Amino acid sequence: MKNKNVLTWLFVTSLALPVVSTLAAEGGQNWWEVRNRVRVEYDDNIYESAQDASDSFKLIEEVEFHGNIQLQQSFIGIRYRPSFTYWTDRDPDDTDLHHDLDLVLNHRFTPNTRMGFKNTFRIAEQPELIENGAQIRANDDYTMNTTDLNAEHSFTRNVFGRIGGRYKILEYDRAELAETDNYDIWSAGVSGGMRIKPETTLSGEYRYEQTSYDNTGDLDRDSSSQY
Repeated sequence: MKNKNVLTWLFVTSLALPVVSTLAAEGGQNWWEVRNRVRVEYDDNIYESAQDASDSFKLIEEVEFHGNIQLQQSFIGIRYRPSFTYWTDRDPDDTDLHHDLDLVLNHRFTPNTRMGFKNTFRIAEQPELIENGAQIRANDDYTMNTTDLNAEHSFTRNVFGRIGGRYKILEYDRAELAETDNYDIWSAGVSGGMRIKPETTLSGEYRYEQTSYDNTGDLDRDSSSQY
């Protein structure tokens, strides 16, 4: 089923109709871009059923607002992408409305020290994808927020270190699902490396991650990992 989905996606992507409008500020340091894309897809199993699959065409209207601000030592980027989907044969709800909001902030304190911040906020109805292509269609409408923060320092020309952390929270709209499936994940790690030659780098990394559910009941689904 996975291969079929990929082939379908490649086919419908070729039908995308982008309309791009770019407004560049004087000097080219700041720019804003608006994109509108309409595409048609066909899904041969909209409920991911093991049998008696239901199929449907869907019309997707997606607008993207994207802006960058480049300062002397900082970079700020923001992207907002609402999308509307209409299904021709999906009962009882034939429409979906999704919202994606990304914020990026990078700052260089000194030539050797820099920091990066990224926040992703997402609201989705009957989600197909959360992150990195992972499918979770069996679940329900959700709100998700992921925050990444990292700092990097070059101790010498060839030795560098990095520390970072991430916090991710996911909450479902439906009360009975939220009671058991809401979770948060936090992780932290350090890494470093040394350039031995221009084409050779020796590096190492340690990371700790913990997943916690709001209400596990009799089942302890919380977990932690190190690597």
